[in-house]
Amino acid sequence: MTSDFLDKYEWEGFIKKEEIGFDQVVKHVLGADFSQLVRRFDRMRQKRNRFTYDEPALLVSQTETKDAFLLATEFVKRVSEFIQEKNPQQKLV
Repeated sequence: MTSDFLDKYEWEGFIKKEEIGFDQVVKHVLGADFSQLVRRFDRMRQKRNRFTYDEPALLVSQTETKDAFLLATEFVKRVSEFIQEKNPQQKLV
């Protein structure tokens, strides 16, 4: 399904494969709600990269850490629900 989506738009000349973001694929396959979650994860990833490579003194608050954990928990829950909805016999975990 994802491959068909990518091939269609690449063939029609709308996009180049390397210009497709993960959040765009998620939005198409899983819906806009998941895309918003992925964008939040991407912002966290960018901050982690800044902390790791550029600004080791960058602080991450305890609240921010807890929010990230809750967001990850919500994402896993919603993906599990999506899988169950599409194929009730499949389970993520």
